[in-house]
Amino acid sequence: MEQSIKVLKKEYRYALLPLVAPESRVYTLLEACAVLQTSKSTMLRLLAAGEIKGFKLPNTQHGRWHIAEIAIAAYITARTEEANEA
Repeated sequence: MEQSIKVLKKEYRYALLPLVAPESRVYTLLEACAVLQTSKSTMLRLLAAGEIKGFKLPNTQHGRWHIAEIAIAAYITARTEEANEA
């Protein structure tokens, strides 16, 4: 039963996500990895280097990373511009 509740919550999250303004949409670390099709270690490196802006909840060493959709879009735009310049 608990497993089905988790699945239901996840389905509602993805069903409601398009209704939220892009600047308010926030992804977990693993969701951001899926969007960018990258590994967790690469995403952590990008966050540490400041290439992608994120925040931790709670704001402690052991908090979980969250990344705004707008930060992911900014990273993709920057990478695209770099590729076009080369």
